[in-house]
Amino acid sequence: MQPAVRPWGQPMRGRLEEHVIDSELLRNNPLGDPAQRPIWVYLPLAYADQPDRRFPSIYLIQGMTGQLDMWRNRSAFRKNVVELVDDLFGGDDAPAPAVVVFVDCWTSVGGSQFIDSPGTGRYHSYLCEEVVPWIDRTFRTHADRDHRGITGKSSGGYGAMVTSMLRPDLFGGLATHAGDALFEVCYQSEFGECVRVLRDQYEGSFERFWEDFRSRPAMSRPGDDALVNQWAMGACYSTDDDGTVQLPFVSATGELIPEVWERWLRWDPVRMARTDAGRAALRSQRAVYIDAGTRDEYFLDLGAEAFRREVVAAGGPAPFFELFDAKHGLIEYRYPIAIRYLADRLSDRRQCAEGREGQPTPMDEPATQDVEYRGLLARTWDFLRGDTSDWADRPFYLEAIGRFGEPVLDVACGTGRLLLDYLGQGIDIDGVDVSDDMLELCRAKAPDLGLQPRLYRQGMESLDLPRRYRSIIVPSSSFQLLLDPAAAREAIGRFFVHLEPGGALVMPFIVFGAADEAGVEFVREKVRPDGSLIRKHASYRYDPATQFESTDELFEVVVDGEVVESQRSIRSPATRGYATGQATELFEAAGFQIDRLVADFTDRAYEPGDEIFTIIGRRPAD
Repeated sequence: MQPAVRPWGQPMRGRLEEHVIDSELLRNNPLGDPAQRPIWVYLPLAYADQPDRRFPSIYLIQGMTGQLDMWRNRSAFRKNVVELVDDLFGGDDAPAPAVVVFVDCWTSVGGSQFIDSPGTGRYHSYLCEEVVPWIDRTFRTHADRDHRGITGKSSGGYGAMVTSMLRPDLFGGLATHAGDALFEVCYQSEFGECVRVLRDQYEGSFERFWEDFRSRPAMSRPGDDALVNQWAMGACYSTDDDGTVQLPFVSATGELIPEVWERWLRWDPVRMARTDAGRAALRSQRAVYIDAGTRDEYFLDLGAEAFRREVVAAGGPAPFFELFDAKHGLIEYRYPIAIRYLADRLSDRRQCAEGREGQPTPMDEPATQDVEYRGLLARTWDFLRGDTSDWADRPFYLEAIGRFGEPVLDVACGTGRLLLDYLGQGIDIDGVDVSDDMLELCRAKAPDLGLQPRLYRQGMESLDLPRRYRSIIVPSSSFQLLLDPAAAREAIGRFFVHLEPGGALVMPFIVFGAADEAGVEFVREKVRPDGSLIRKHASYRYDPATQFESTDELFEVVVDGEVVESQRSIRSPATRGYATGQATELFEAAGFQIDRLVADFTDRAYEPGDEIFTIIGRRPAD
């Protein structure tokens, strides 16, 4: 049996270049740390293959105590981060190619938090004023913020959040894995431990601690990590101009010192996001990715949720957000997920899909809408839904297709519920969806049915297909997943462009009512043929003031009473509600003539109290 992970490095498909930057800004820093800093730059295979092309850049920054060569560290039976990045861009399912920049901002007190401080040095300025220009001079990168992102974990995640808010002119996308946030939760819990260790071992003196710490193997005594962490945070957040580090607690009791603690809170990403400048910066981002483990020892899952709420309140693109089952450590496998997310959204790539004859057809870059239909959710989608042959929308769309004609486009086709059914009936129909996983499941079902569907991976608001249609259907109220009004208007406009004159768009809308406002919770269970149990916990709530629905879904696979796999998806907001007037206005603003507005999937006129209304809009004939 071949090992899942080989124990030594393998030949790379891309290339890792190692350089040194001689920094003017770090020269004579307060700690006397080196001004010459190593920097690594990963170049995907396309960089060599396409010498006239420029690429987006993604800056990867480290957590507390991190130094650059730690990226090569390997945990048991796992690949290191450099290998994970190479696998990502060298695999069959690679995202848009990007240059990945590994930045070193290490300090001898453990970290810099990637900000400027008289206690550590000018590490924010180093990153923004020296590293970024050097990268753009040295490599073929797009030298603009719309093609530049930053990501990291823990203190690196913190750095990604604050750097994007401080310099939105430089960075147009951010990703944070368990980044330091909500300081009263993630930092304050360590103050008491620090006081006890200082009292019991160091006569209440940080100076004695550092003298002892540097005389022996680091991190070899209980309390080392807390003392290093809190001192480093003080050096970053609350050092006086003369270099005196101020801590926010009394060293004898742990009581807060309000004026120092307030200095720390000003650097909290959650609070920074509430300022006018923070909101404007977040609103301008092209991509925001947030995740954390649900068992994080520093409660950074709570900080992630708090930051997510501020991103949503800022009114920018809907962030990707996921809480997954893990602690703070051993989550290096999350890096490629975020890098993929940023690479695709900061890229100008035009993708290709397989046509019916195997020829590539144009595809636009992945949509900015958040992709939650993946993983366990996608794999259990058809099973939990069950038999849909008697659903009312099936004959309704068929009647519309018979009236307006073919070809047909099934938008948000998912696993092919309607697409494969109609294709099997001889209807000329294409499918488009934003989820790779759902499209792959659709493709996997097709051969058993003797079908070859033409499928595209695109978002509704960036639709750009090679032909025009007589009928476009958008089943399951999928249009309401577009949260940004501008994106919704753009999507309606793209549907209009893709219709032939006289063609029709058929689109249903869910109507949220009092029960949705009160909140809906349920658990659904179903046993698979292999005996495993699929369980879905779901909680939905609608806010009529914002017209947003929020969702919290947990999918589990249970074998012999034990959960062997799980996936949680929290989206807040997840869905936008529409009144009939708002929906018809969207259609008419795009140039549609309203043909019908009906209740559910019937011929009956919509009335208040109906749970669904469906609009049929026609593109005027020339």
